[in-house]
Parts: sequence; structure tokens; C-alpha cells
Amino acid sequence: YIYASGNGARNGTSNSRMSSGQVVAQNFRVFSFTELRRATGNFGSNLVLGEGGSGTVFKGWVHEKTYAPSQVGVGMAVTVKKLNLNGHVGPKEAKVKFMGKLRHPNLVKLLGYCLEDKIFLLVSEYVQKGSLEHHLFNHNADLLPWITRLNIVRGAVRGLSFLHRTKEQAMYRSFKASDILLDMDFNAKLSDFGFANSSPTSGPSIFSTLTEGDKGYINFPRKDVGYVDPEYMATVPKLEPLLNKCQKIMVYDGVPLDFDRFGPTMHHDDDIGKSGKLTTLNLAGHLTMKSDIYGFGATLLEILTGLRVLDMDRPNGELDLVKYVRSFLTGKRNLRSILDQRLEHDCPLEDEVLSAVAALALKCLEDYPRNRPRVEEVLETLEQIYAIQTKSMKSTTIAQHPTLQSQA
Repeated sequence: YIYASGNGARNGTSNSRMSSGQVVAQNFRVFSFTELRRATGNFGSNLVLGEGGSGTVFKGWVHEKTYAPSQVGVGMAVTVKKLNLNGHVGPKEAKVKFMGKLRHPNLVKLLGYCLEDKIFLLVSEYVQKGSLEHHLFNHNADLLPWITRLNIVRGAVRGLSFLHRTKEQAMYRSFKASDILLDMDFNAKLSDFGFANSSPTSGPSIFSTLTEGDKGYINFPRKDVGYVDPEYMATVPKLEPLLNKCQKIMVYDGVPLDFDRFGPTMHHDDDIGKSGKLTTLNLAGHLTMKSDIYGFGATLLEILTGLRVLDMDRPNGELDLVKYVRSFLTGKRNLRSILDQRLEHDCPLEDEVLSAVAALALKCLEDYPRNRPRVEEVLETLEQIYAIQTKSMKSTTIAQHPTLQSQA
């Protein structure tokens, strides 16, 4: 196997494409629950890195070479994700083992797992700087310069390209900013990949699996909805015989979703409150690699604007970022007026670069998957955009320093 690597710095000076990877028979450990309890200090609340619908993530420590559990603070730091199965079957062991073999500079390494008495835990490398989501929307976090943002999405697409080329064709169901983790040099590493077909509560899935006779709820996690491919939700089979069997649909946190965008229709009933009567039943959408492209397009908008793709605190016309910014992306309105204001004093933002990023986002957010670019095309475009931006920055630096100008 050929393994390409590179050291992309925060200012994005790496020239390596870092697009290749490998599948290896590496040291992949099956942990016991007792071992992981020790590694995480009995799953101490002070070691919780994050919580979500799919589970809780803890920081733990293992031996660097053998991955044997260690004491808190001793050895190599790892993340331990305790999945919420709630009676559902978790990711297939064979699939977990395959994902554990994947090695790429832009993927988080899966180091092992534990499956005991319906308890499923995944052990991965610890990525120091946290998620892209944290750095974009937590104002206490370091500001990400424009060139760093471009380098991050470039790395993320490299990882995505590798995943799509594996024999499993690993995909996300809602690719989003929280799936992109950042190492010490602000290089992107994709996490939680490959489990889109897992049970509703064990992975990034947003649908419950319903069968005839069920009185189920379909939960829409608020943070995921804006990244979900509309075609995925619109092309699910409509099973008329089950319409009266599944009685309600739950809108997460009372968020008034735009169901026309996603296919199903919901008849609102004030007596139910957050729930409504399901008039068109959608069970399982057709997931494709182009679904990830849509999620990436939404993430690209967040990189550009510094705004969440869905935010109930914004004015009504701006709740859904994808719908709100379309007129800006097409050139009908001033594109610079929606840029992240924190970038105002950053490097020169070339109109050519901004227009190219806007055009790429529009292509990725096409309603019909066949009109969206392939991941290889997205990567090629990002490489060109990045090259233009770095060239512009270099020219500006030389112009501002007479000594460098004479040397050039």
C-alpha cells in the first residue's frame, strides 16, 4: 500500500494532497468493559468530552503500543464513545473491524471497541483541538483564519474521498461540522464515519425503523436537520397501508421544520403540542454518496458565513441558512454582506476565491443528487481555490515588504 502524509500547518502551507490512504491489518483491540472503565476513571463526569443523541464521549488513556488500558493521565489519550443502543442492535462487529483497518491522514483512527451485554463502546484516537463546529460557533475558541478554513475543508474532502472509495463505500447520513475534528496543527480528521446504516440511536441516523403495528416516533435532531439531503428524505418509500399505524411525528425541541423541503407532510395539531399527525409515512431514504456532498455544501456555507445551518434564534427569514443565502450565492445580492464578520481584518479575500466557494456550495446543495459534483470534483475545485488564495497571500506579503520584493 502507498501511504501519503503531510504536515499541514495552521496557515495551510502544506503542499501534500494527502488524498491517499490504506487498509491495514493493524493492532485493533477488543476491550472489556472493565478495561475501559479503568481507562476512563470509571467514566468520570470530569472526563466527559461531549454528549449527543448517539451517546456520550469520554477521555481515556491506554498504552501507546498495545492499547492496554492505563490509569487516568498515563499513556496515550483516547476517546471512548459509549453508544446509546436503547434495545437496538449497534453497528455490526464486522463493520467496526473493517473501519478499524482504515488509515488516512484525514480520518480519526478507530483503535478498538467493546461489546458486552448490549453495551457498545468505540475507542478512537484523541484529537486535541476538538470539532470544527466548536471553533466556528464558540466565541471563546480560537478564531479560524480564512486560509485555515479552506485548508480544513480541503482535508475533510480528502478524507471523504477516501471513504467513498473503500469497498464498504463508507458514508454519513448527515455530514456536518461536528464530524470534522482538528488536530494540533488544525488539520481536519473525520470522525464517526461508516455507521450511517446503524440503528437510529447508535449512529448518525435520524430515522426510527418502524414496522406494521408500531406506534413510533421519528426524531429529528435539531443540529442535524440542515445537513440532511432533501432527496434522501423525499425518495423514501411511501407505504400507504402503514399510515394509520404510525400515529405521530415528533419535532425535536419544538423546531418548526420546513417539511416541504424534505418530502413528508405533517398536519400540525395544537392539542398535541410538539407532535403532529403523520399523513405521509417515510421510513427509509435512499442514501447515496451524493448525500454527503449535500452535507458538505451546508458545512461550506457555515465556513463562509460563520452561521449555523439551522438556528432558531435568527429572524424568520434567516432560520434556514441554505434557503436564506441562495440569492447571495447566485450573485443577485452582495456576497460579502453574508461573510463571517470576524474575517474582516484577515487576509485579503479575493473576489475570485469567494465567488468560487459560493459556486461550489451551490453545486453541492443542488436538490437533485445527479446535479451535484462527485467528491473528486469537489476536491479538485478546492485545491484550485486554495492555490489561488495562497498565491494572493504570498503576493500581498511581498508587496508589503520591500526586501522580499527585491529578492523576488
